[in-house]
Amino acid sequence: SATGTASALLTWDNTNRRLGIGTTTPNWGLQIASSSPGAFLALSDFSPGTSVNGKHWFLSSQGGNFYVGTSSDALTSTSTYLTINQQGYMGIGTANPLELLSVYSSSDADIDLITAHDNSWSSIHTKRARGSLESPSIVQNNDELGGIAGMAYDGSTYKYSSQIRFFVDGTPGANNMPGRMSFWTNPGGGSEVIERMQINSQGLVGIGTTTPNWKLQVASSSPRGA
Repeated sequence: SATGTASALLTWDNTNRRLGIGTTTPNWGLQIASSSPGAFLALSDFSPGTSVNGKHWFLSSQGGNFYVGTSSDALTSTSTYLTINQQGYMGIGTANPLELLSVYSSSDADIDLITAHDNSWSSIHTKRARGSLESPSIVQNNDELGGIAGMAYDGSTYKYSSQIRFFVDGTPGANNMPGRMSFWTNPGGGSEVIERMQINSQGLVGIGTTTPNWKLQVASSSPRGA
């Protein structure tokens, strides 16, 4: 027959070559549906020597979120390692990612980029355009392109301690993208980060000034001078 139901939980749609588990109207090659506690797919290793509760990986859809983790035999104890929420945010080590990618660890959240090649290397790129992803347009002078920030917990929230930020430094055009790097630190006392040093598109370095006129210009408003 076009559709065969072995039980209330298993349906085979022979016309469309689809298998439904927990649904009588599968829309994909394999569809698993459940109202509680969500749809689970478990991958279990029962090879010789495998300990109890030791080799169960699960994929789960619950409340619009997708989870990957490990479980005990009875699904009574689970550990979730990867989450993709309804907004498309991915969390590693957290079930509540706050950004497109959030990595949490109680011991070590290092990220390794390793390249073994004669002419290639590892890089991190921050890219900026105006317009949209589908129709990007040229950036403008002083547009911020990205940055690296250090933050620390102050007892109630995370605050910026220091930053390295990247800007357009002039009028951009085809094959022409003048750039500026700036370095920021937090003086404490409830303040926000303040720009301390910059290297502009001409290679001029300013400390205490955002408009250096020489290779190295140091400026200060302190009575001690520069």
